[in-house]
Amino acid sequence: MVAYWSKGSLDRYHLLGQVIARLRAERWQFKLDSGYSDYDLEIMGSHWARLHLTTVTEELAEGRVFRCRLEPGWSFRARAAFWLCFAAIMCVVGLLARFEPWLWMLPATLPVLHFFLNTERRRLHRSVAVWLDQISAELELVKL
Repeated sequence: MVAYWSKGSLDRYHLLGQVIARLRAERWQFKLDSGYSDYDLEIMGSHWARLHLTTVTEELAEGRVFRCRLEPGWSFRARAAFWLCFAAIMCVVGLLARFEPWLWMLPATLPVLHFFLNTERRRLHRSVAVWLDQISAELELVKL
């Protein structure tokens, strides 16, 4: 979660508009909330990761505080690939391990795939956090 302070002249829709403009300029895929989701914006960073951006505004006497929650996760494609690899490995091990005992080592490849998918998730999280910091600096917001 990141938070920014404003003197009160800026609203969160302007901040979201700047984020959307940056995403369009960099040709990233994103999806706006249809009104039924718990997030404002879903950003698809790669085929393997996506991020939900949720913003809220806290009104104070001195100004406004914008809080942005960044929730990265695996995309559907990443979850499907991981579990399909898991199922394929288990089938191969279950069917052929009697003939070739070394096949029991195949499940050791799953942590490598898991590490790759988590790296993609973290990379997207860092990229969006840096964008938010840059956009807030352009809008003269103070990071808390």
